[in-house]
Amino acid sequence: MVSAAVATGCKKDKNEEPESSQNNYTYQDASTKIVSADSLVATVLGVNTLSVVLKGEGASKWVQLYFYKSATVPLGDFTYKSNLDNTYNPALNFAGGTIKLDITNSHEMTGGKVNVSKNGDNYTVKLDGMTSRGAIKATYVGKITQ
Repeated sequence: MVSAAVATGCKKDKNEEPESSQNNYTYQDASTKIVSADSLVATVLGVNTLSVVLKGEGASKWVQLYFYKSATVPLGDFTYKSNLDNTYNPALNFAGGTIKLDITNSHEMTGGKVNVSKNGDNYTVKLDGMTSRGAIKATYVGKITQ
């Protein structure tokens, strides 16, 4: 008896969201899968603050990054600096973030670095951050909806 297997492949559309096993964040020794990402803009006293929200699998789990004085998702390398600091530069800094653990618990980011890049419609967000309770690492590749 002779059996044959045929493998076929298809070219993936550049703008199609990739299925990435790297879409997760690790905080306090727990890893959470990131299932999607959104961006939101809040304007207070005439100043825009853009939030990139990496939504985790499960109820009320996410990582929210703050980009003060930004109206669109910025691209580049960013280092944490409080938006209250007079030397805050939106081309170089992000203003922190929040790690939402569940419906009642969250921790504020107090340091770190973020890299954001874009290829077609897909973004890559890499976070190496700190809270008063430890380090957070996150990677997300995919669309960021507005």
